[in-house]
Amino acid sequence: MYGYEGLIELTPDQILQKITQQQIFEFVLKKQFDFNDRYLSPFREDKRPDCRFEQRPDGTIVFVDFGEKFLHPNKTHRSAFRMVMDKFNVTMHGAIRLLCKEFNLSICKSDYSEEGIVKYDRMEKSFMPMEYESKPFSRADIIHWSQFLIKPEHLLSDNSYAVRRFTVLKDGKLKQINIYQYCYVFDFIDRKKFYQPYSIKYRFITNCDENNIGNFDNLPPSGEELIIQKSYKDHRVLRNLEWGLNVIWFQSEGCVPEREILVNLTQRFKLITIFYDNDVDGIIAAMKLCDIFNSIRQGCCRMVHLPVFISRKLTWKDPGEFINKEGKQDLFTVLKQIGIYESGNGK
Repeated sequence: MYGYEGLIELTPDQILQKITQQQIFEFVLKKQFDFNDRYLSPFREDKRPDCRFEQRPDGTIVFVDFGEKFLHPNKTHRSAFRMVMDKFNVTMHGAIRLLCKEFNLSICKSDYSEEGIVKYDRMEKSFMPMEYESKPFSRADIIHWSQFLIKPEHLLSDNSYAVRRFTVLKDGKLKQINIYQYCYVFDFIDRKKFYQPYSIKYRFITNCDENNIGNFDNLPPSGEELIIQKSYKDHRVLRNLEWGLNVIWFQSEGCVPEREILVNLTQRFKLITIFYDNDVDGIIAAMKLCDIFNSIRQGCCRMVHLPVFISRKLTWKDPGEFINKEGKQDLFTVLKQIGIYESGNGK
């Protein structure tokens, strides 16, 4: 019915039947492949282009970097797939999914539920939220947000409230939505986003568009670094570190505000950091947004994401999930590892 039955996850050999090793290397390095050229390492600070490509007798091409022999002796010769794994800090499974999406090779079966429905949050733009009745935060609300170290006073200062009931306009008629135990609103005055974290059918209901940016009005006129997150929860986790970070949040990873807003941000901040989830969708969305910013001002934008703890077989997608499972102190350590520092100035 949906055309999903034939979708399977490709193997590395199947991928190389559709694209070349050279294309994968170019995807990672953002530079044209040439056996005769010399390259900078994308994995360490490297000011002298001395890395090269080498082809083995079996046809495998490797990226040769003898500068790694002191830090990572087993990574002086990287294959195309190893380059993707190390560049984006993903497993082989993640590298395969990333390449599938980047080159439109296939859609991985794991992206779908058993019913064949895409496993993404719903954002019902056909609804037009009209009214809501707020209520005091209950004990259950406080417990829910406390797992991310977010307190009621944080929510209230961000125009975010617990909701008793709300109505929306659908097909020209007002309709009251059944409220689950947990329901919150992020109030942008003329536009609103309702969030029901444990609802299956309507997790998000909003009339917000890509230009409704959370915490935008609280930014300073200028600064060293701006961090862009994809949700209220994760942006608030970073703000609560009290590191003086400038953080905003977009409505979703796929949202791209109008160019005028992006130009404004590039003029106000020396560095813009896209900090999305460390899954394939987050990485691809971050790459695309980063390219847009860098097309406005070359070199102004970078992307980071939480590391994958392969040795422990743990993967936390975002700061909210990480701080819930690992704690605040470990989050401090990891953020420093990926280049986010106190005061947001790289020092």
